[in-house]
Amino acid sequence: MIKTLTAVLLVGGESRRMGADKATLMIDGKPLWLRQLDTLRNLHPDELLISARVRPAWSPADIEVVLDEPQSQGPLSGLTAALKRMRSTHLLALAIDLPEMTSGHLAKLWQLARPGVGVIPQWGRYFEPLAAIYPATAVSIAASALAAGRLSLQSLIENLLEQHETCIYPISVDERSFYRNINSRDDLNRHDGARMKAPERSIELTQVTEWEDGRVRSLQDSLAAEEPLEIRVDGFPMAVTMRTPGHDLELAAGFLLTEGIIKSQEQISSIRAVTPENSVKSNRVEVELKDATFDHEELRRNFFAASSCGVCGKASINAIRLRGLPQPERGFRIDPEILCRLPEALRSKQEVFSQTGGLHAAALFDETGQLIVLREDIGRHNAVDKIAGWALQNGRLPLSQRVMLVSGRGGFEIAQKAVAMGIPILASVSAPSSLAVKLARELGLTLVGFLRGSRFIVYSCEFRCLPAQDRS
Repeated sequence: MIKTLTAVLLVGGESRRMGADKATLMIDGKPLWLRQLDTLRNLHPDELLISARVRPAWSPADIEVVLDEPQSQGPLSGLTAALKRMRSTHLLALAIDLPEMTSGHLAKLWQLARPGVGVIPQWGRYFEPLAAIYPATAVSIAASALAAGRLSLQSLIENLLEQHETCIYPISVDERSFYRNINSRDDLNRHDGARMKAPERSIELTQVTEWEDGRVRSLQDSLAAEEPLEIRVDGFPMAVTMRTPGHDLELAAGFLLTEGIIKSQEQISSIRAVTPENSVKSNRVEVELKDATFDHEELRRNFFAASSCGVCGKASINAIRLRGLPQPERGFRIDPEILCRLPEALRSKQEVFSQTGGLHAAALFDETGQLIVLREDIGRHNAVDKIAGWALQNGRLPLSQRVMLVSGRGGFEIAQKAVAMGIPILASVSAPSSLAVKLARELGLTLVGFLRGSRFIVYSCEFRCLPAQDRS
């Protein structure tokens, strides 16, 4: 009998003792979920799964997510769901919170597995069921235990041993570091050799009550996080925006660019997120500039006016023109058939939206329809500023060979930010505003609205997306 292997990453939820989702903890610059998936990929399993209570926002599109059923029954629920789904002779289960586990050590366990027999690590009287290998036949024992409410994984291992379906691997003293998990802030701080921090979150979990056809049940729901971000420039409070945490440095840098405060990355002396003491959240970005002159108070007043009660058309367009922004690249073209494919590409990559249904997105595409970068936020203008900050920090400006697509409508503020980035085509899935159309026509931006299915409307500079023979 040939052994085949399914590898599954077992994902828990938010740790109340840590105030953060373990999966998104950063270790040496890499999120823990990616670190663990790389560890499993290096084993070259026949299939790779993720087991979780709800679909994680970070889950790659090419990896199947197996949802716990029933939910909120602890790790046994996730393990059982993976055993039911697997197509291989053996399942290698790895918990998300074992960051020191190596592919080499897991390969050693895999070599010991036999047809119909798994491998359970053990030291002393303790078994490690969340970095272990299970035979496919373990599914019946696990499902029976779950149905009976016997949720202890230690008890599950004892049953498997009684049935001779697992063998024991004694963990040596030198190998115990592989099994050191992160379950609290103290564990985080004691973790040797790793630079770790709890990142800002784009998603928050909450308990809700669902009513459907007369049936009431309690569920765990995912919400798009919304928190204030203060942007300070040279010590001066410049702006406060309600945003979805994540990519805050991009948001701040992009805001400075699209509001005309800076023109290049070289004008930023430093930019950093500030986290108050005794907190895992950073809700302030401090920026120090050089070679930038502006009236702090005037800019602050204009920003709040634009955010709350709109702007007057002619004065605003004249102000943008006076910034000396060049017209977008006239030679850039995109085929209308390709343009029509962009909304589906955008939606398929909206990781947080797919879990919460509550975020806007902005994305850049090239002329072939290839997605370059995507950012999400509770505010569409913030999503656009995150794109601008990404381009600024990565030396991609001007974006003269790119299309920007935004969810929702294409308003004046979005159009002026697109012009500031040098984008030649701005598309939205909904309607533009009248002022956005005026701006696009005066400054040479191709503005596309109602981009849905096989139809769209071009409001200005249609030559970039419609061949001459198609116009009538």
